[in-house]
Amino acid sequence: MILVYFFITLFLSFVATALVRAIMRHYKIVDSPKEQARKIHKKKIPLGGGLAIFISFFSVAFASFFLGDIGNSVPLRTLV
Repeated sequence: MILVYFFITLFLSFVATALVRAIMRHYKIVDSPKEQARKIHKKKIPLGGGLAIFISFFSVAFASFFLGDIGNSVPLRTLV
């Protein structure tokens, strides 16, 4: 069952990353290489990829907890 949740989280993180990337570009929340000379990238890079991964991970974690899979088939002490 853990592998199912892993692949659901993986899929959601890909979808959420694309969605967050589009939102960040629209609102111009980007990292510009011209602001600092130490930047390696050449063009503007949207920020917020960690937010997409955070949302996908915790949405699946909360869903599995409320569905009863975590706590019954996977003891809570193994997750800590």
